[in-house]
Amino acid sequence: MKAVVDTLLGGDVTRVRSYATRFAGVVYPGETLRVRMWRQGSGGVRVSVTAVEREDAPVLADTVVEHS
Repeated sequence: MKAVVDTLLGGDVTRVRSYATRFAGVVYPGETLRVRMWRQGSGGVRVSVTAVEREDAPVLADTVVEHS
């Protein structure tokens, strides 16, 4: 996920060890997405993505990015 790599990993995609997610809804053209990130221990980030215009309807859920 580009937002995680750019925000927390200094743009270094080679630091990503694994990525898992579950599609929780659709995204319509032109919608604004809200990405929330929480550090999980020393090598992981939990991510939530929602559609702002639809009262933060879930788009991606159960997302975890493991990194070095």
